Amino acid sequence: MNNENYKVSSYIASPIFMGIAFVLCCACAYGGYIVLSGYLFFLFLLSVITFLWGRFSEHGISVDIKADSYHAYPDQEIAMDFTLQNDKSLPLVWLEWIQEYPTNNCLSIPDDFEVCDVTNPQAEEVMKPMLCKRFSFIRWYETITWTSKFQAKQRGVYLPKQVEIHTGDGFGLCVRKKQFQLLNPPIFVIYPKRIPVATNIFFKNAWSATTGSQGIIEDVTVLRGTREYQEQDSFKRINWRLAARGDELRVNQYETIAPKSVYFFVDTASFFGVSQDNAEFEDTLSVVGSLIEELFAMGMSVGVYLPSGTDEEMPYTESTNLSDCLLLLSYANCNLQDAKFNQERVANLYATQSGNIYYVCYDGNTTKADSLFDDVGIATYSVLAYKEPEENDVSEQQIHLLSTLKRI
Repeated sequence: MNNENYKVSSYIASPIFMGIAFVLCCACAYGGYIVLSGYLFFLFLLSVITFLWGRFSEHGISVDIKADSYHAYPDQEIAMDFTLQNDKSLPLVWLEWIQEYPTNNCLSIPDDFEVCDVTNPQAEEVMKPMLCKRFSFIRWYETITWTSKFQAKQRGVYLPKQVEIHTGDGFGLCVRKKQFQLLNPPIFVIYPKRIPVATNIFFKNAWSATTGSQGIIEDVTVLRGTREYQEQDSFKRINWRLAARGDELRVNQYETIAPKSVYFFVDTASFFGVSQDNAEFEDTLSVVGSLIEELFAMGMSVGVYLPSGTDEEMPYTESTNLSDCLLLLSYANCNLQDAKFNQERVANLYATQSGNIYYVCYDGNTTKADSLFDDVGIATYSVLAYKEPEENDVSEQQIHLLSTLKRI
């Protein structure tokens, strides 16, 4: 764990004040001003004590943050485990634990923390909200552990990369601030809200195939075998040839077809400035995230692509892994108007993968998508739009409204 420190002290706890107080004390004693000399000697001792007390108070402190679950959905709970250790013989009269505030208000603040404005040491004039917890007394060689329960509010990512400790002498004259950079900071991911969705549009164009249970595609031209009839089986699946012989009812089992891949291109920039609370964008990601989970559960290969530069903290802009796809949606930011898709990666996808492409946008305007996909040879794709396109936004592509994919 790397750390760096700096101090905020009263002039009384400074070496300069010590020197001045000591010189004046000696001068007054030499001149016969005993009372004044005694007062200056008291200030000198106070300065030395507070300086040394504050200086050594920051040593031997270590911090850590852990959690059993690093991901959740809105309205779920995340329990974070905190550890504070004072590994020295000097007790701490007071201490403040400061950590970063959850961005995008993705987590609610538990009662044992409070929100305070802290000055950024690199830019003194900048104040930013932080989470703060205060301790009144910590004994020597004491380790304090506690668990705080945070409530997931909405989609987002919380990455507490550092903890700042404020402590010092018991008089408050020498305040030391020490920053701890966590070597393995935990990442708390709040996925988009899950809602019931319909996935039938992704299985409509399967040639010589029919949609079976849970959306799995079956090839009705290839009979794999039969099994005993059960009450929930459709009469269409009964093997009537065997039934005509007087045998017990049996149903056909067909060969399954591996569903095609589906790729979602989420145009975050199309939602820029739509509303102040970005409710449309959040609703869109809830639908897309729920679709991804459903399609993965059905055995379909799914990929998500976001414009490059969507968020400086985002580790990548594409993925075909379920947890990483949801992580991408949790990172997604619609406040960057100039975010663009990486055309080279789109071309690589077209050259190495096969599947259906769905362009997700706000108003169904496909001008940007046509330019992107035409340049790499993709002629056909579908559009998932939050609202119906304007009359002059005529597109040759099939457009589906996201609201029609919600199951009420």
